[in-house]
Amino acid sequence: MGFSPCFSSLRDTPRALRFARLALAGLEGTGPGVARFDDNPLAMVVAAAPAEAAHLMEVVLRPVLDLPAAERARLLRTLEHWFAAAGSAGAAAKTLFVHPNTVRYRLRRVEELTGRSLSDPRATADIGAALLAVRGPRGN
Repeated sequence: MGFSPCFSSLRDTPRALRFARLALAGLEGTGPGVARFDDNPLAMVVAAAPAEAAHLMEVVLRPVLDLPAAERARLLRTLEHWFAAAGSAGAAAKTLFVHPNTVRYRLRRVEELTGRSLSDPRATADIGAALLAVRGPRGN
């Protein structure tokens, strides 16, 4: 189920419906769930512009996506856990059941492949948005 932000006028209903559908499109997994548009605004922007999101994914993550399937999945999963842990390698390691140094190594590998530093907020935002595009309905 997708929820839009609150709106106060019936004139805003079409826009709210679009936001609710975008929230639903951004729902992770294939099973039932609930997604609010305001929970992850960047994911909603990625979902709203699929062609641009696909291009962003190509520009930012193509070297990672070109890796063999097992390595690609490992690096993308590590990125997801690292983002979910607010950039904490230690917290990501706990959810991945690996040592924090393993997470750090994998993140350095992503940096080497993409040419983008995860210590640069702009590069991190690019990688995060591209990761959302990869994991979206049209991603790999």
